[in-house]
Amino acid sequence: MFKPKRVGVLLGSDCNFNCKYCFRPNEKLKLPTQLSDRLKKYLSSVSSEWCESVVCTGGETLLYFDLIKEVFSYVPKNQHKVILTNGSLLTEEIVNYVNENDIEVHLSYDGEQTKFLRGVDVLENPKILNLVKQIKVLMVFSVITSYNPSIKENYEYVKNKLQRDDFIYLCAPMIDHESTRWLIKNFDYDMFYRETWYFLQHI
Repeated sequence: MFKPKRVGVLLGSDCNFNCKYCFRPNEKLKLPTQLSDRLKKYLSSVSSEWCESVVCTGGETLLYFDLIKEVFSYVPKNQHKVILTNGSLLTEEIVNYVNENDIEVHLSYDGEQTKFLRGVDVLENPKILNLVKQIKVLMVFSVITSYNPSIKENYEYVKNKLQRDDFIYLCAPMIDHESTRWLIKNFDYDMFYRETWYFLQHI
């Protein structure tokens, strides 16, 4: 049996955002709308002894909330579980579900330049902001470009928005792709790695 450290379940490629740095093709992947018996059996056999986490991803993952619940219903209860999302579709029901089931939520958010890079800043919506504040196990992940190059500034912006510091913060430079290369023009990778090291040491 294949035993990866992370099991990623791609639920669909539909997304309600049009991020500037997204390099996925416009045509949608034709994915099955139901879980196969083979996948159900595999999910049931996942073990925390060799798998760090089972991750539901998209597209925008919360477009497939019913499918998320089905996926995790087959995963052993003590297995670490993750949902990747842009946060725009959060509801009280979803927040209650992730908190009650100890699911880690990875919120994609790029600091002060989020609206420019993604077209929408979900934390400008008081309802969404309040819901994100309620998530027990939260990770915020930023894509770093020439327009939001400072890890420290992005982290501080998120911390001030959420009025909490009990979240995980991770980031990575935007992938170099011909369609989005303008977003990392003159990007200072040395500064990025120096800031990453400082962040890991002190924050």
